[in-house]
Amino acid sequence: DALALFDILIVDNLPREYTTTEAETLRAFVAEGHGLIAMTGHNGATDRPRANTLLAELGASYDEGLIDGPADSWATHPISEGVSSVTFLGGYHVTAATGVDVAQVAGRSVGMALEIEMGRAFVWGDEWIQYDSEWSAMPMITQLWSNLVNWVGPQDRCMVLL
Repeated sequence: DALALFDILIVDNLPREYTTTEAETLRAFVAEGHGLIAMTGHNGATDRPRANTLLAELGASYDEGLIDGPADSWATHPISEGVSSVTFLGGYHVTAATGVDVAQVAGRSVGMALEIEMGRAFVWGDEWIQYDSEWSAMPMITQLWSNLVNWVGPQDRCMVLL
């Protein structure tokens, strides 16, 4: 019920592992037409398994082994419009059973776009895109966030313009 108040859920730095019931609740939230943006980054190896418990029902996961970027290989997708390179430091390779491989670092997927029934999710393997220091140093990160919110948000009413 608490999630029903939100159009988009952004998750990062998760404090614990999640139950299958909680992961199913997140999947249902997305499937009902809501959006999800998931990020993680290296914090001593607890971040990856915690996030994976929550992403399991979406068919997505972060793989072991850290990658350093930049994320400078982008597929043609609404998320990548106007974006050619963003910071990626000490993040994870992203895999998904279905979805679009939107961004890569050194040939490895680091950003996956998923469509789940009426909703959308984006799984990003790092957390640097949320820091003010990166926003000011790399204006494309601002464009990426605008694209993300526009793409994952409810298609009938949510829009961000720069």
